[in-house]
Amino acid sequence: MGRTSQALVAWTVALACVGGTGAIVQAQQPQQEPAQYRTWIARAVSEYEAGRWAEARANFRRAHTAFPNARTLRGIGMTSFELGEYVEAIRNLGAALEETQRPLTPEQRREVSELLERARTYTGRYRVRVEPSSVRGTVTVDGQPATLEPNGTLILDIGRREIVARAEGHESASRVLQVRGGEDEQIILALRATTASSTAATAGTAGTASTSATDTTGSTPDGGDTDGGASDGRAPATLPDDLDDPDGGDGDAATRRRARRSRQTGSSGDGAAIGLLITGGALAVGTVGSLVWLITRSNAVDQCGTGSTEGPCLNEDTLTGQRDLAMGVTVGLGLAAAGAATVGLVLLSSSGDDEERSTRRRAALSCAPAGAGLSCRGSF
Repeated sequence: MGRTSQALVAWTVALACVGGTGAIVQAQQPQQEPAQYRTWIARAVSEYEAGRWAEARANFRRAHTAFPNARTLRGIGMTSFELGEYVEAIRNLGAALEETQRPLTPEQRREVSELLERARTYTGRYRVRVEPSSVRGTVTVDGQPATLEPNGTLILDIGRREIVARAEGHESASRVLQVRGGEDEQIILALRATTASSTAATAGTAGTASTSATDTTGSTPDGGDTDGGASDGRAPATLPDDLDDPDGGDGDAATRRRARRSRQTGSSGDGAAIGLLITGGALAVGTVGSLVWLITRSNAVDQCGTGSTEGPCLNEDTLTGQRDLAMGVTVGLGLAAAGAATVGLVLLSSSGDDEERSTRRRAALSCAPAGAGLSCRGSF
């Protein structure tokens, strides 16, 4: 804005603030201007003309404090716009349109409305929600308390902004925004209870559970003792089979236990055996490949030795080294394949024998003298 334009706007603002037309002043001025009002307006105009927006706004604010009216609100809004504080400009320009004390002329209303729309394009509107909703917390923007509009929205100037929500007994939640202008979004800030609060809640739950457990294992309401087993109407607990016959006798439970262990051992043995057989097969494939390489290198060395190649054989030493390497790799892979396959077959065979022996043990009959007769017990 040029200095001529600034001066024109400044004096327009001054005339509007001081009085406007005589008819309007007489009709819309229920209170008398303070003595210093015109002085602050003159200073504001002088600073505005010089482009010192902060100083101009300070004087407009002092004039507005002494004599609130639509014209001073307009001056505060215009200087705020020039300072890049668009939220402040929106609030004051909007208030100027609503103020009835020394109201704006139709031309001034048009200019304020246009400037208000421009200011809105440089701001973002956000609907902030703090969760859980039962928590009473505080919200700050760039470290300062957030100021919400009457409809509950939060208006932010363009630029980087950090919104933080805090509440007693909860960890703070924050969100960093890059406001570019024109946003209309919702922001959810979820607060989590601090460790101390969670620990206290857990301790309270544990204390309640402990009390309930004590009541369950103590005396029953009718004076009975629950330690007696089924006196409380519940079926007595049944011990697992593994706990029967702890001495490992020849009873049914011991037999089932040995059979179960045998099956588990057999399953693990089968897995290891199959793994070794697969490894042996892979090594066998490698042996075949290295054998092919050995044959080709041996033929190349033979051709160099007989002189059947065209021209002198310049890489005979290299070919000989590759042949020897191929021979070693072939022998090594072959031995490894044979060993893995042999061990796998042995494990597979022994696993089958263990299963057979376990089956034979499960179908057993044992007899022993008992008084004047003979007592026999069998397991199948």
